[in-house]
Amino acid sequence: MIMNRLCILVFLLLVCACGETPKASENTFEECLYEQPEAIFSSSVPTVVNHEFIMNGRVGVERIVFESGLQIDIHQSGCDELQQNFFFYLDKSLSATATITQAAEYFYDLGTLDEAYLPLYEWGDLINKHAAAISLEQSYVVYPGFYVTIKQYKKKSNHLLEVVLSQAG
Repeated sequence: MIMNRLCILVFLLLVCACGETPKASENTFEECLYEQPEAIFSSSVPTVVNHEFIMNGRVGVERIVFESGLQIDIHQSGCDELQQNFFFYLDKSLSATATITQAAEYFYDLGTLDEAYLPLYEWGDLINKHAAAISLEQSYVVYPGFYVTIKQYKKKSNHLLEVVLSQAG
């Protein structure tokens, strides 16, 4: 129970990481409960070979490529309800069970990069612990008011595994 609360708290901190405050004219989050999203990763992480972060309206879009070849796009959004969409690029389609297992593994791997990413490891642990109850395309409550949704699909020539962490199902 404490672990779940810790994960949720750290999720909120990751999404609302402190940083420079944009000028009032640039701040599209003035009337929001949460501040503008900021990058989770950076090019200073030793295994990151390419990193980009841009704001597209109220959505922060982060693109990361690791030495291992793993590519991830992260879309962070939310004004009054937070949501993070992690898009992992796959070589091939996976079964439903393998997709959920792979999602947990990705979060475990990201969580071991540095102590700062431990919350991602915790999300992997939550996904793994609830794997038998999670169904693809269905929001699953990991803690009251907090959800995980796992999807897999093909977009153009890419196979994508999408993991959505959100406050709303």
